[in-house]
Amino acid sequence: FAATDPEQQQTLIARFFSSKPMVFLGNISMCVYMIHLLVAMLVAQLLGTPHGASPVWALVILVPVSVLLGWILTRFFEKPMAHLLRPRETKDKGTEVIVTGPPQDPSPEVVGAPTRVVAAQTQRE
Repeated sequence: FAATDPEQQQTLIARFFSSKPMVFLGNISMCVYMIHLLVAMLVAQLLGTPHGASPVWALVILVPVSVLLGWILTRFFEKPMAHLLRPRETKDKGTEVIVTGPPQDPSPEVVGAPTRVVAAQTQRE
């Protein structure tokens, strides 16, 4: 929460985490996380060491390969799939949406209850 505080925006740590390299790593982090273990197992197998017993210098191979593959997965799989699966906004004219929410005098059971769409009717010309 401190990073979103307007008074904290110019602090060294806020600027660091807002830098382009950190934002890039944040954007690809899920795919890097998903692929890094497979890369580590492959590197261990190529080096002929049991998994988890690779030398420290193997990180020179593991980290860049994991970041590269994470970026490729993000760019060519995760983002296109998210775009495909994202609900699309309809631009139909004459769409009437009836929305209900908590009653005017909320009881303790419905305080903070989410608003929900009950029905949508489209008028065609």
